[in-house]
Amino acid sequence: MRFCVKLLAVLASLALLVGMLFSALQILVNDMDYFYRWYDKSGLERRIGIPTEDIVRAMDALVDYMEGRRDSIDLDVEENGRTVSMYNDRERAHMVDVRALYQLWRAVRNACLILSAALFAGAIILGKRTGAALKPIAAGYL
Repeated sequence: MRFCVKLLAVLASLALLVGMLFSALQILVNDMDYFYRWYDKSGLERRIGIPTEDIVRAMDALVDYMEGRRDSIDLDVEENGRTVSMYNDRERAHMVDVRALYQLWRAVRNACLILSAALFAGAIILGKRTGAALKPIAAGYL
């Protein structure tokens, strides 16, 4: 039984790590201040002729689209003094596939976090029945 408790804890730990990694990536992707600072620091505005504010708006629209808060990434920006579409047809078509992958990634993250909680709960319950819950769970987690 101790082996089963330890195995559940190992699987729960792996699922938790995947869930935490995907959560950390999602937090970073949604941090518009980070992108603004990076765009400003790298001088992207000078290199491509689009104001930093427009670049950040475009990234914000892209993230909103990926998160499902927006139906499209269509956005007009100013490039060297004239109004242009930020994303061309090829980029828009590509982002349909990327959005589907991103949504799958979020579903995997959610499933891993739920699975991790369920496996840890199972390990605790099974461990209590055998009289040795904490030690095999801790060993499995490590």
